[in-house]
Amino acid sequence: MLNKKSVHLLTFLLIFISCNEEKHIPMYFRSLQPKNGKIVQKNLKEHFLKSIPKSIYIGTKDIELNRTHLFSDSTNKEIIDKYFDKHLGLISNDDSELLKFFLPIIMTDNFGLEAKIKEQYVILNIHFGEGQTIAGKIELETLFPDSFFTTKGIPLSKENIICFNKKINNENYHLSEVWEFDRSNKEINIYKEPFIAQIVSKKPDSTNAEMINIEGKNGTYSNIPPLKKFSKYLEHHSKAFNLEIIDYNDSLKTYSANPNYTALKNSLRKEDVSSNVKTLYLDKIFENISFLEKSDSLKYKALDEFYENLLNRFMSSDSIFQ
Repeated sequence: MLNKKSVHLLTFLLIFISCNEEKHIPMYFRSLQPKNGKIVQKNLKEHFLKSIPKSIYIGTKDIELNRTHLFSDSTNKEIIDKYFDKHLGLISNDDSELLKFFLPIIMTDNFGLEAKIKEQYVILNIHFGEGQTIAGKIELETLFPDSFFTTKGIPLSKENIICFNKKINNENYHLSEVWEFDRSNKEINIYKEPFIAQIVSKKPDSTNAEMINIEGKNGTYSNIPPLKKFSKYLEHHSKAFNLEIIDYNDSLKTYSANPNYTALKNSLRKEDVSSNVKTLYLDKIFENISFLEKSDSLKYKALDEFYENLLNRFMSSDSIFQ
């Protein structure tokens, strides 16, 4: 089975992501967001579950690659990106359980998972290897229990967005997530911690990115790193966010904001979407399969061996390092 260490290695090799340990310092908000929003009293879970596709397939039946020259054929990357991004509509995430199933899809010609929702169950069919199959089912409640929604914070909605406000103290809140309902495709785009005031690297001698000046309460100016991918917006529209600088702890500062609704909504950029319902749904399914591999090792032994053999092939391949 591909453990977490193997998954992270694959992430580095396949997606070329350089992972430095970082600490995210959140922006604080002086009031619940969005401004003049309404607290979602009910139907949050119902709306979310309705956005899950009733039937979905991810696997080799829908993608044709030149697997003889998998890593040297430049068209393969374009095909892979188009399949995952356009065809499936998934959002790439280096912490996703989907990475575990990325390798068998691109390196073999027989691997796939079909998931169909029937009543309150997800009916699974997995095919792999030399015509081997595994069938099973998972309760939707197992994937998305009530706690999945209630622990995110106080949900406030306005128009097509919902902000989850976590109370920090008597004066401030932190937005753990923002959901944006895309009316064009009935999808929910998920922004996880979209407002980060500082990114502090734990790597020695590291430096943060550009600095901007924000006026403090006492009229003086203080330099602190801006929001990731958000600095240019703040630089020109800081007044709309009513920014102040407050203590995060004894050694770090953060922003305190009280934006109007338009400023908040316009700050949500499509390129910063962390996930969506479809990606999260598949991620939860694969996470559950990983659990079942451990709890029912006899049933999933063949699938486990399939992963191991594939990983060994991948690691012994010289072409990936060229």
